[in-house]
Amino acid sequence: SEFPTTSSHIDVDSIVSMMVSGNSTMMHLFYGVPPRYIREEPYVTVANKFSSSTAKEISIKHIKNAHVYSIQGVASYLGGDITSGILATDMYREKELALFLDLGTNGELVVGNSEWMMGCSCSAGPAFEGGGVKCGIRAVDGAIEKISISQKTYKCQIEVIGGGKPRGICGSGLIDVVGEMYLKGVIDRKGKFNKDIGNKYLRCADDDCQYILVEGKNSATGEDIYISEVDID
Repeated sequence: SEFPTTSSHIDVDSIVSMMVSGNSTMMHLFYGVPPRYIREEPYVTVANKFSSSTAKEISIKHIKNAHVYSIQGVASYLGGDITSGILATDMYREKELALFLDLGTNGELVVGNSEWMMGCSCSAGPAFEGGGVKCGIRAVDGAIEKISISQKTYKCQIEVIGGGKPRGICGSGLIDVVGEMYLKGVIDRKGKFNKDIGNKYLRCADDDCQYILVEGKNSATGEDIYISEVDID
């Protein structure tokens, strides 16, 4: 690997140490460790913590004598980048609860304070593109991006990217509608629909319930746009 020192006028001989932080896959690649096991059951990394080494040992040119250190990860899908975020935000020092989010193709979430912390990861990319949601679409013209729900009628008021009639709902709309449904009592804390509130926009059949966001007569496709318990799960 090359080290960019010329343009910044740094004397490479003055570099004595280097700190590296990244997600689990990036750290494996950086240290030349095969990352394929992260994608194979049981989905574990070769290591969450890497020993310090010299730049020469990992083939970094020009600063061969510098020591290289890395921020350790917590678990297979909570890498050193998340540890760095926690350290940078000082949330581990605070008494108040805080939520740290790192959203990309994968999403990582950490909630906690100085006394405790919990973290998890999820596949954020597909979710924000409407993946796995029956009426989900990417954030393009015709996508519902914002929703509010009337407490009296439970009818949805929507905002659509590009204006006009909606064709589906994108990630920001999904976040909005789930939050609104919980605040207005449409769903409980487990994401299950409340069937006892007299909501005419809630339709249940067999083992699934659907909450109608936009009726077919008002959509660009002529079909209802809805969110179901399966979508929420």
